Amino acid sequence: MNQELITILNKFALGQTTAEENDFFNKWLQAANEADYEMVLDLYQSILVQNSYTEDQDLVLLQKITQSILDYPEYERKPKVNMVRNFARIAVAAALIGSTILTALWYYEKPTSGLVEKQAFHKNDVVPGTNKAVLTLSNGSQVLLSNSKRDIVLDDKNGVIGKNRGGQLIYTRSGNSARRNTITNVYNTIMTPRAGQYQVVLSDGTKVWLNAESSIKFPVTFIGSKREVELTGEAYFEVTKSPKPFRVISREQAVEVLGTHFNINTYPEENITKTTLLEGAVKITKGLEKIQLRPGQESKIVNGRIEVTDDADIQAAIAWKNGEFQFNDTDLKSIMRQLERWYDLDVNYADIPATRFNGSISRNVNVSKVLKMLELTGKIHFKLDGRRVSIMH
Repeated sequence: MNQELITILNKFALGQTTAEENDFFNKWLQAANEADYEMVLDLYQSILVQNSYTEDQDLVLLQKITQSILDYPEYERKPKVNMVRNFARIAVAAALIGSTILTALWYYEKPTSGLVEKQAFHKNDVVPGTNKAVLTLSNGSQVLLSNSKRDIVLDDKNGVIGKNRGGQLIYTRSGNSARRNTITNVYNTIMTPRAGQYQVVLSDGTKVWLNAESSIKFPVTFIGSKREVELTGEAYFEVTKSPKPFRVISREQAVEVLGTHFNINTYPEENITKTTLLEGAVKITKGLEKIQLRPGQESKIVNGRIEVTDDADIQAAIAWKNGEFQFNDTDLKSIMRQLERWYDLDVNYADIPATRFNGSISRNVNVSKVLKMLELTGKIHFKLDGRRVSIMH
């Protein structure tokens, strides 16, 4: 059902729905409950941002208006569902008749907030990614995560809930001691799409930042003598110290720690798995080969072997987590892959030169600003057509 809604809402945003799809969604609205409306509100907000908005101010504006609606005093009282239903219908109706996002939003001004002004947008640009992810529960059901703030029941049997706090999901126990003797292994997975990032605080207090197009599979509650998670893509870890070792299993290696801060980049398209250690100690295992890293070191899996760099570029490795792109003699292909993931682009690599770049720029700007920064070197030029980027030199 979620996938069908995503398909239809994407077509709404582009004005491409059929009469049958419109009828299907109108019937769905009639039968939906409050949680369904909040899910659609989050999802549609994300879709509209990705398809229509381009300026930094516009992204802030959309979030501000949405939060104003959810925070409006009447929303906190009955009929709460009707307000969300009305908002969803207004948004959908406006999209169906081809209106812009601003006409799709119903304005409520709280006493403490100022007037919200309309902002212009440019069609030929792409906004940066946002906090969004999909949480898959042990029973296979999925929850769409975003900047909204609401609690989620993650494992009712073991009394575990998730506090979704604006880009961060925090796992906590309900405190029901009667359940503690019957805990069983229950696994969840959080997956970020392109143009998405998210943070999760695991049940042991370990913090994990997920970059775009990444996923982590983990037990809702750590049971037994070890703590183990599975990673794809890229993540930054701040592992809570414990006698139980913490293991991260990824495509080419296993990383074991007791308590430390480190970054793992294991995107398959990069062909190299990197582990960068900021503090503490980690043990890297690749087949029968094992090495231990010291702070400031970085390991790479190259041609099936572990290589270690003693003087790693720590700031470059965690720049994404701090909201920046940082290029230190970085080749253009690697840069464009980063932009593809964060802006959900389609890059034409047919005629890409072997050019390297140095510099840094915020990840919170539109993609045009990043491309212009690269063009200032005089080595390269870009053509941006929607989400498609062509390279000229």
